[in-house]
Amino acid sequence: MNKAFFKWFKQSKAIDVGGKPQIFFHGSIQEFSVFDTSRIRANETDALYNGFWFSSNKDDASPAWSDPKYVNAYYLSVQKPAPHTVIKELFKEIKADEQSYSKFSIEKGFRSWADVVRFELQVMGYDGVIHRDIPEINRKEFEEKGETVYNSNRCFQYKLKKHDDLGGVDLYRIQCGREDYITGYEDLKDFLHQHSERVFVVFKPSQIKSIHNEGSWCPDHNDVRY
Repeated sequence: MNKAFFKWFKQSKAIDVGGKPQIFFHGSIQEFSVFDTSRIRANETDALYNGFWFSSNKDDASPAWSDPKYVNAYYLSVQKPAPHTVIKELFKEIKADEQSYSKFSIEKGFRSWADVVRFELQVMGYDGVIHRDIPEINRKEFEEKGETVYNSNRCFQYKLKKHDDLGGVDLYRIQCGREDYITGYEDLKDFLHQHSERVFVVFKPSQIKSIHNEGSWCPDHNDVRY
């Protein structure tokens, strides 16, 4: 990494727990050096938005293919990821004025509501989304009380609760005053391991650079090699 890298990377949120640039992975069925916006999937089953998807876990590098032929490593420059509260409110506004947005979508050549959401988020100054992040657990409270409540970065509320004297942990989703059981874990360490993946969605090709970049790290170049 050189001065050019940090000029491109700036204050990116794609960093590890130590504050250093984190490596993310993307899986594909063919090799390429430019992420093409026309190849972005129109719809996502688990998101109101679309874009280029990356995972901190190499084994889960592709949201599009269960068995990608190629998995490559990248750095991501994401300065202003959109909060999920903003995304949900934006989608409500779009659906509330569906007729106007339908006409707008046709004029812009959008294929889906996810395209519209991505476009509007960019207009608002956002350059990506942290789709999944590591949960922030109050370990002291968990050890003292045997349970703790946390909010995910996607605005969902969960409860972690010890279920036996052997260290087993149960996960519940809290909604509408109910606690719905999701699954169990061997212990807190097992839970944290299984929830260690970070998933980023990036909007523009120039925000993506290969870890094997030749050294220029050009912020205006869409090719990941430069």
